[in-house]
Amino acid sequence: MDEIVIDAQNLSKVFYHFDSRLPFIKRFLRPHQIMVQAVQDVSFTIKKGSIVGFIGSNGAGKSTMIKMLTGTLYPSSGKLEVNGEIPFERSINFRKNISVVVGNKLQLFQDVSAMDYFQLIGTLYEVEPSILQERILELSNLLDVTDQLYQQVRTLSLGQKMKMEFIAASITSPEILFLDEPTIGLDIQAKKDIREFLRKMNEEWQTTIILTSHDMDDISSVCDEVIVIDKGKILLQESMDIILSKFSDFKYLKIKMTLNSVPEVWPIKGMVLISQKDSEYLLKIPRDFVFEALEAISKLADIEDFELSNLSLEEIILQNYFTKKE
Repeated sequence: MDEIVIDAQNLSKVFYHFDSRLPFIKRFLRPHQIMVQAVQDVSFTIKKGSIVGFIGSNGAGKSTMIKMLTGTLYPSSGKLEVNGEIPFERSINFRKNISVVVGNKLQLFQDVSAMDYFQLIGTLYEVEPSILQERILELSNLLDVTDQLYQQVRTLSLGQKMKMEFIAASITSPEILFLDEPTIGLDIQAKKDIREFLRKMNEEWQTTIILTSHDMDDISSVCDEVIVIDKGKILLQESMDIILSKFSDFKYLKIKMTLNSVPEVWPIKGMVLISQKDSEYLLKIPRDFVFEALEAISKLADIEDFELSNLSLEEIILQNYFTKKE
């Protein structure tokens, strides 16, 4: 039976703030508080060794959820256990077994080298010096920053700093790694390196990874499972494979053909023209009618080239969960 490392039951978080629309004197003499329900009666479980992505728009409740899971916010109501501990009690055992990386909040000391910072972390977490050195070298090789270990942190690029943050979060061998927008602002190569690193960390050390990101490539290339959250409520918790198979009812067909104008009626029911540039067309076609569509189009014009692809995770989520519902 799979071990549950995170168990949230009927979890809610409410914030209160003063109504800034009132004149200052009225706010002072007769304050009126507005209640904001950031997380509403949420229940979910996460198994040991899984990589779970939280998806949601700005203000959906993702970061609030991460803060409750890491113990920096306490729930307004409900029950929450992480590794058998209550997060907001912040026990030593709890803190030793988790690590947190926040993309827009670097924790490295800017005036020392990354190696100095790693040595400090190793001392605080009582990691054997020989083991610490071995982990630093292994992780720096994985992330291709060995040559920058002794540079002053402020001289590093953003991508190099984020890689050092990942090393700092990993050298203590945490059981759970929490990541909040970890690749924000990074270039393509840095993102690729970090995604590969996370996969390797999970496969080799069975680290449970919780990830929030607006970059769907982060989610689709790293996560095994997805939790969709909107307005503080969970809309979906499902494995990545099931989501892609369940909702990929359409495929994209990029086709180049000798056709000067778009026919008024495309030959396959449900086929939609997405875009056109010169003789290149992008069509969305029901999955079961792709070959029938190609055969029908070939009767209208000569096909010079074509490319077939699935709907992306981002498109699936947007179409099924973040469209306006009546």
